Amino acid sequence: FSAFIWLKILTMRAVISTFLRRIPPACNFKPCPALIHSSRAMSDTSEDTTIYDSVYEIGFLDDIFQTQWNTSEATKKRLHNICYDVILLNAPGDVLIKKICNHANKIICADGGANSLFRAGITGMNIVPDAIVGDLDSVEQNILDYFVNAGSKKVQIINQDDNDFHKSLKYLLDLESDAKYILCWGAFGERFDHEMQGFNVLCKFVLEHQNNLQKKIMMMTGTNFAVVLTPGRHLIKFAKLHGPVCSVIPLYHKATVSTKGLKYDMNNHELEFGGLVSSSNRFSDMGEPHVEVTC
Repeated sequence: FSAFIWLKILTMRAVISTFLRRIPPACNFKPCPALIHSSRAMSDTSEDTTIYDSVYEIGFLDDIFQTQWNTSEATKKRLHNICYDVILLNAPGDVLIKKICNHANKIICADGGANSLFRAGITGMNIVPDAIVGDLDSVEQNILDYFVNAGSKKVQIINQDDNDFHKSLKYLLDLESDAKYILCWGAFGERFDHEMQGFNVLCKFVLEHQNNLQKKIMMMTGTNFAVVLTPGRHLIKFAKLHGPVCSVIPLYHKATVSTKGLKYDMNNHELEFGGLVSSSNRFSDMGEPHVEVTC
């Protein structure tokens, strides 16, 4: 693996991570059609994507979170080609969950993630998860019954060697959805051990699908966002709500990293715990935030 980019963005030779500037809550809860796309991001990279091993075009997050429920026709056109799935983890209820799920192709609740969805206030909005997956020891019975009666599939998997996030991810992948992106909401919270398990799930995903990594998995909350990158050259075109802080973290082992697009770019820098870790770095261009990472 390479690094972890944290935005607060994450890579597998390094993790890349970034902060999200706090996403504004919705003020009008009228649902709009589930149509997602960032045509700007697609057109900006269409001529040069062959030089990268992977391209993340995630400007569509701006349209999801910063528009009102009565989305304009122009916004709908920008969104119409982006297709993403959501895995909801067990985290505090958040009004933003309604927005991310309102546009989703498929929604999988990892056990207590169903509680989070229900408490986000989705009653009457026709937002129903495709399945609730896990050992089902965290989801409240009345909430489980509510969603099952509304059409959700109850998938109980009793296996204590696997956590509910990984069970849900494997279930979603088995559905063979057309979605390019999987947004894992609730990946950062009050439990440090749960966060580490989240990164372990991403590690397992890469090991299990290293010959077919067409899906791009992103971990996020209303204030944090992270992706894990495998060895290679990557282009990440962030949403404007990301940043300005962006870190590159060698989560799994030592990584040699070069970047373009950060205030403190790296050129074959060796990152490792016990040595250099590129935390609290920043985007060099907040107008069109993007980072090239080779690791």
